[in-house]
Amino acid sequence: MSEALTQGLAKEGEILYNLERLTRASAEYLYANGGMTGLRGYLSYEEEGIYKCVYWNGAYDNLGIVYTFSSGNPEISGNLDIDSHERKLTEKEQLLYDIKMEALLYIKSDPIFKAPEGTQLSLSFVEDKKWIKGYVRPITGDTSFIPLGNDYVFFYTKKGELDYYTQLHPFARISNIQAPDEQGKVVTIQTLSDKKRPYLLPTEICNLLLYSSQKELHVHFLITETYISTYSLKDKSLSIQLNVDADK
Repeated sequence: MSEALTQGLAKEGEILYNLERLTRASAEYLYANGGMTGLRGYLSYEEEGIYKCVYWNGAYDNLGIVYTFSSGNPEISGNLDIDSHERKLTEKEQLLYDIKMEALLYIKSDPIFKAPEGTQLSLSFVEDKKWIKGYVRPITGDTSFIPLGNDYVFFYTKKGELDYYTQLHPFARISNIQAPDEQGKVVTIQTLSDKKRPYLLPTEICNLLLYSSQKELHVHFLITETYISTYSLKDKSLSIQLNVDADK
């Protein structure tokens, strides 16, 4: 497995995590300050290392951004810049808005998209050099487990044209996380039979960071027939090695 691919997966997982942290922090602020009235939707994205979450009101032909939340590090609680001046969508925001509305229609209409019991599906966007990727993953308010897999991805061109979408890994419910072992680590293991994507994905990295209650100690393994993925939540580091025991 190439180092570039490995680091790319880890980076996209961290971006998804930061987007979710910012989205939750901005929603909490609005609820606490009575700012949700009249809002019609939101969009979060990353741009040049800054994470942004915008909220709009109005209909499609008269959209207006009424709140802009931004942060360089949403993991730090309270690290929010808040702008409540009304403005038009930027060109980038308009593009992502159009993509989001289209992707949501597919999610609602195609039976491939299913949310396991106790979860719902969340859509977030990450860009690389070629694609705007719409990652779909399960989220939950239940703190007794970490939802992994049951994820999907949309591939859009930089012009906002849909190339295709597909399901990724099957659902895995990581629960009953044990106390630290003799080395002081909390270890969780996910097994998978997937020849197309036999490694940990950004959606899973995001949910590990989001739902683990012991990030400083937690190390997660995903084991397939070909690779073993190891993710350290403390360091936000991913390694993917050949499974040398696969043929034994």
